[in-house]
Amino acid sequence: MYTAAILFGQALLIPAMAYALSRFKFRGRDALFFVVIMLMLLPFQVTMVPNVITLRAMGLLDTIWAIILPMTVAILPTCFAPFYIFLVRQFMVGLPKEILEAAEVDGAGTFRCFIHVVLPVCQPILGAAVALSFADCWNLVEQPLTYLTTHTELYPLSVVFNQLTQQSTGVEFAGAALYTLPALLIYLYFQNDILEGVQLTELK
Repeated sequence: MYTAAILFGQALLIPAMAYALSRFKFRGRDALFFVVIMLMLLPFQVTMVPNVITLRAMGLLDTIWAIILPMTVAILPTCFAPFYIFLVRQFMVGLPKEILEAAEVDGAGTFRCFIHVVLPVCQPILGAAVALSFADCWNLVEQPLTYLTTHTELYPLSVVFNQLTQQSTGVEFAGAALYTLPALLIYLYFQNDILEGVQLTELK
């Protein structure tokens, strides 16, 4: 549930924010992009304390939204998946302007250019971002242990799975195989997008 909700929110917001940072010129754009880069370099251990304080002030601590919202939208000053914004934005910067200009000549507005031109062209890098983000969300450990201190029943599978290792049976081996299966299938499905997206990003 956590992974699906986070990926859905990121799919709505990250491409739009990356498009705005790469396409439009507005006051504070460079400063905002610099903030994205700085947040990308900060590890979770550095941002953990301000995140907990902010979530407690918003009344979201010990709820499922404490896991979903910080990784989806910029409600906190120290999260919202800046790496994927940077990745998609860098790809969009290298898109030929002639493509967008041709769409505008045909009467397409900003929204239609984004939906019908930019997103299809950016399919490889978006697929790579989805696969990488799925791996991050599927393997969440530190965030649930920090934000869900009293409601252990809300722990995701990545945390609950550690309890199986305390048993001296073969259950942990079967659980490990089933746990890695979704990530493996996602990687196989987006394998071509990952390779093509990385290669195109290097060329740009």
